[in-house]
Amino acid sequence: MIKIGINGFGRIGRLAFRAAICADDIEVVAVNAPDKTPEQLAYTVKYDSVHGRFNGTVDFEEGEKPALIVNGKRVALLNNRDAKLLPWGELGVEYVEVAHNSGDTDMTTQLMNLQAAGVDAVILWTDDAEDVVTARQAYELGLDIPFITSAGVVMQQVLDQMEPEYVEGWYSATDFVPANDDPVVKTFVEAFNAKYGIDPELYASAYYGTVKALAAAIEIAGSTDHEAVNDALTQIKDLPAPTGTMTYGAHGNMIHSLVITQIHDLKPSVVSTVSMDPN
Repeated sequence: MIKIGINGFGRIGRLAFRAAICADDIEVVAVNAPDKTPEQLAYTVKYDSVHGRFNGTVDFEEGEKPALIVNGKRVALLNNRDAKLLPWGELGVEYVEVAHNSGDTDMTTQLMNLQAAGVDAVILWTDDAEDVVTARQAYELGLDIPFITSAGVVMQQVLDQMEPEYVEGWYSATDFVPANDDPVVKTFVEAFNAKYGIDPELYASAYYGTVKALAAAIEIAGSTDHEAVNDALTQIKDLPAPTGTMTYGAHGNMIHSLVITQIHDLKPSVVSTVSMDPN
């Protein structure tokens, strides 16, 4: 059982909470949400303007030991603005989710808190601009620990804003990098480069893969009728694409493999490929 804590309960914190609380192998031990009442936090778990109403039970406790009670699971509520004083160790927390806002240009508070806590590694899942800010400031603060990041950091337009030392040795879990010996990827990269004079990046490969899946569904359906195409998409299995072999999953997503890359001298290379279970 993985024990996690969530520091901050904005949109990212709430979505992480929703996913984790429903997992069988994750225990959400505590949430730190300064200046928010248990009732307010329960409401934000129950209702989301984008993702809709939470499919489960949500209650709360007040008093000396406030808590959320979600699907019968009790989650302690903390109220401390100084992250260094949060009792994660005493609570047995192994992983802590620390949030920031989109567009933030200073991550020193979050990074210094991580540094003070003596974390073993950082899993950084954020947008392209915030990747650059975090990488630079982590280097300036001397936070010399492994970073495992989202897909954006290995795109050329992001790497072009970095100094080599900022991200040396960083890992990324990504859908696509041009430097991949997979035959499907190599063919796509060569054709794209021949037409446009540059290597494709993540977005180009994702859009290409999406159109390829749509074309396959139209061929299966024998029609462009949207209902027929939608039904045909559910039949797609083992479709080769630059972002990995695609199969329609049991939960309505198009599942594909991903690659783990490592950056050296601003050049990402493939370390391994991870296959996903569509079920």
